[in-house]
Amino acid sequence: MIQIAVVEDNDVHRERLEGLIPTALREPFVISSFSDSEAFLGKMEREGKVYDIVFMDIEMGGHSGIETAREALRRYPLMQMIYISQYLEYISPVYETEHLYFIYKPELEAYLEAALKKAVKAISESRSGILEVSWNKIKFYIPQEEIVYMERMLRTTVICTAKEVYKTADGLQELLEKLKGSFVRCQRSYVVNLRYVASYHSTYFEMADGKQISISRNYQDSVKKKLSEYISRG
Repeated sequence: MIQIAVVEDNDVHRERLEGLIPTALREPFVISSFSDSEAFLGKMEREGKVYDIVFMDIEMGGHSGIETAREALRRYPLMQMIYISQYLEYISPVYETEHLYFIYKPELEAYLEAALKKAVKAISESRSGILEVSWNKIKFYIPQEEIVYMERMLRTTVICTAKEVYKTADGLQELLEKLKGSFVRCQRSYVVNLRYVASYHSTYFEMADGKQISISRNYQDSVKKKLSEYISRG
């Protein structure tokens, strides 16, 4: 089921979009509508709600849809953001954030189906490589390919990506079982993504950012085997 959010403060435009979506989308979906940024972000923060596709009006009273999108994407980077606007001068500013499409409202009917088709394809591709974790009752959806390493500290696992740092109570072994083949455990406290290894030594990895992560004696054989398998896959 695809979760869609419509963030639009104009009742006429919001109802028009809600009426057009069923004619343009063939997948099962649920629409949640919001008339302001605070309600939309509040839903995500309080309930950990995430949306697969968001139609974001850019100008909503005194609030910027671009800033709202930036905050929403920080919480859930895989959200497919589709900007909608009555004003063409926003075509360039929307590139300040990740987004899938920009639709000029008078041309909504002409471009809605193409935008939704592109969004559905992106969702299908992204769902196969997502690590879902939670912290303080908030869920996070992390692209596995962005994870550099994970470190266990007492009862917390710190997940370091190229952009953000996340925390979860889940243990390393539990997380490792959910991850794809480029991850290897190199000691009790660390799991490393081989994609980000700059060089391998018998007792440590040097990561692309210069960080050195040691390989304990108990894990050296399994690391060698995993590294060999990873290299052979190309």
